[in-house]
Amino acid sequence: MIRSCIFSALLLLGAATAAMAADRAPVTPTFVQQESISAPDGRWDFASWDNDHKMLAVAHGSDVLLIDPDNAHAVRAVGSVQGAHGVVAVLGTNHLLVSSGKDDSVRVIDEGSGAELARISVAGDPDAVILSADGRRAYVMTAKGGLDRRSRQKHRRAQDRTEGGARSPGVGVS
Repeated sequence: MIRSCIFSALLLLGAATAAMAADRAPVTPTFVQQESISAPDGRWDFASWDNDHKMLAVAHGSDVLLIDPDNAHAVRAVGSVQGAHGVVAVLGTNHLLVSSGKDDSVRVIDEGSGAELARISVAGDPDAVILSADGRRAYVMTAKGGLDRRSRQKHRRAQDRTEGGARSPGVGVS
């Protein structure tokens, strides 16, 4: 009988707690504009956060804009791309993976110098680019070919065939 009363009391306590939680509205994050950051006009597209370098990378038509949010005047363009759509920083490196929609390629660009380290052919009109959590696989969404998945090993082979031949160990994606 005592066990039955304790179980009933715990059941009622659980139901009351659930009812109180349901009455509470979910917490909605609030964002407030702190300042505007000036950058060149042009074709703005996907943006991503480079956690290693604490920079915002923005696909921007013919290049990639790197923006330091702690310094509104530190905006610089890197790379030379034909219709940049997507950009993502390659984990643990100084490299960006950028889709180049007008020439059906994905470029690996050095974030510091802006030099093209590799050019990888993909299906028609590449758009968004994303890396797996461990940085070992890249996924490129293309308008004419669907999803294109690449792995680290394939990237290194493609990189060896790139004109100029400069190998960049540790790029880590395809």
